[in-house]
Amino acid sequence: MPQEIFRDAFPKGRLPYRHWLSREWSSDGATALVIGINPNDATEMKEDGMSSFLVDLLSKLKGEFACGKYILVNCCDWRERFPGKLEDEKEPIISAKNRGTIMRMLAKCEFVVASWGTTDYGPKVAKARSDVSATLRKSGKRIICFSPRGQPIYCSRTNMNSQDGRWSKRPVPWSVV
Repeated sequence: MPQEIFRDAFPKGRLPYRHWLSREWSSDGATALVIGINPNDATEMKEDGMSSFLVDLLSKLKGEFACGKYILVNCCDWRERFPGKLEDEKEPIISAKNRGTIMRMLAKCEFVVASWGTTDYGPKVAKARSDVSATLRKSGKRIICFSPRGQPIYCSRTNMNSQDGRWSKRPVPWSVV
């Protein structure tokens, strides 16, 4: 993992919605836009499992996907440790700012990492994924994932260490289904 990492997020701290989070370990290389399912515990000061895993994963990419920074946005910007609970959430799981944030951050990146997973979390999450997918298809950006089948697999140590063939060691073009 890189020695010095610059961290930022908006909003600061641990509020109910997190619109974006960034990590920069080098001024060299591209900016990757990672799109997950929903924010967990990471803030501008604190790491969680995904934020630290993404630094480790993306800092090792070479060639056309070599990068020095990522920005993380999510299909749903409501914080919840367990995405399966989003369907029953009383608050809106997508704030009015989420789509605009995704569009602004999309303009700042050279490529996108599709990491919103494939687990069924109900109709609200499926709609959010579908909306983000449509936005990405129109963007013209290069979109990669780490699934040999080109699916938007969740980027995590668990998936990377699985022996069942769900993870690719190298980036794979996202396959729009």
